[in-house]
Amino acid sequence: MLGREARDLALRLGHREWSAWSALWLGSTLLEVGDLAGASDMLTAGAVEAERAGADLHLVRCLGMAAWATQALGDAERAADLADRASAILDRVRVRPPRAYVIGQDAYVGVASVRLAQGRPRIAEELLRPIVDACARGGWSDGIVDGSLVLGEAALRRGDAPSAIESALAAVAEARRTGLPTLWRAHLGAARALRAAGQDDQASGHGAEAERAFARLIGGIHDRSIRDAFASVASRVPSEEGEGRWR
Repeated sequence: MLGREARDLALRLGHREWSAWSALWLGSTLLEVGDLAGASDMLTAGAVEAERAGADLHLVRCLGMAAWATQALGDAERAADLADRASAILDRVRVRPPRAYVIGQDAYVGVASVRLAQGRPRIAEELLRPIVDACARGGWSDGIVDGSLVLGEAALRRGDAPSAIESALAAVAEARRTGLPTLWRAHLGAARALRAAGQDDQASGHGAEAERAFARLIGGIHDRSIRDAFASVASRVPSEEGEGRWR
């Protein structure tokens, strides 16, 4: 219900670029609280409005995150199409190295997450590494945390546990330093990487920290519908040995 109401609000706005921008942020929020279907609908609607407005910077972010949400919903074919459309736009971005399009980090993270699901971890790393490095230089904390977690998962898929640990611990450090609510996901990423390296005691510690961080976060959500949607994320979160959407 939350996703439908937010989508209707965005589409009632008269200015198409503003509608796209509103849908982008509402969709991003729905994705973060675990309303995957609502996020997919909202971001798809935002992509339509952005395309009509010729607003490629909004379009690519809607497409990238919609691809992520759609993959998580189990529609791999549609997710691949959305990711390919986003990639075609990202390929046209031109900046002087070591600069990068950091405001679009969520599009890169979304596309890279789909590439991981497709069994292409090196492609995910090649896409994401320059963005994470640029975010680190510029202090773009969301990009550091979310991007590092995807890089860590990619390293795990390649069997490189030390690199996975390095990336996951970088995510933990940045989330803790800035107080980001994604700290719980960072701890989960660290637990997975450490477990893969046989460092069970440290992995258990991060797993416990993830549970505590998640409990603190959900305890501060007073709206019942949002809290329930976010709580459902916990049922999709992997154990330290498993896999899931939150990387």
